[in-house]
Formats: sequence, structure tokens, C-alpha cells
Amino acid sequence: MFGIPIENDEPTYILCDNETVVKNSSNVESTLNKKHSAIAYHFARWNVAAGVIAVAWVPTGENLADAMTKILSESSRDYLFGNWTY
Repeated sequence: MFGIPIENDEPTYILCDNETVVKNSSNVESTLNKKHSAIAYHFARWNVAAGVIAVAWVPTGENLADAMTKILSESSRDYLFGNWTY
């Protein structure tokens, strides 16, 4: 939909700055204590197990989603948009 080619051989990477999310979606041994998140949690884990997606951690200062969803200082915003645009 965005015009981004998707390789069928490799998983699509989902980057987040929450280490608990990465742990819960990637490790079989982890358990979820929040019942309201169970459906999306299992959907993500099934797709990680199938190799469709891969969840990885990115430092908060490098998270491009923050530029779209949070109020940032001008220098932080410029840094993030500088990495995203050309």
C-alpha cells in the first residue's frame, strides 16, 4: 500500500524502543500479564514464529515513530527527520 517492496524470503522488521515488547514477542518462555492485549500479542508471536515479522529493539533516540507521535525538541526532531528524509 505504501509502495514498499516486501521480500517473501525475509521477515519484515518491526522496530520498537520497548525491550519488554521485544522479549514478549520473541521468547517462547515469556508470559503476558495483561489480558486486554492477548489477541494482538498472540497474533504477533505467531507471525514471529512463522518468520513473517521480526521484532527488534531500537534506542529511543533513534526511533522514527517518536517524530510522528511525540512532542520533541527541535534538535531531536531535526535529527530523526534527517535520518528519514534525504
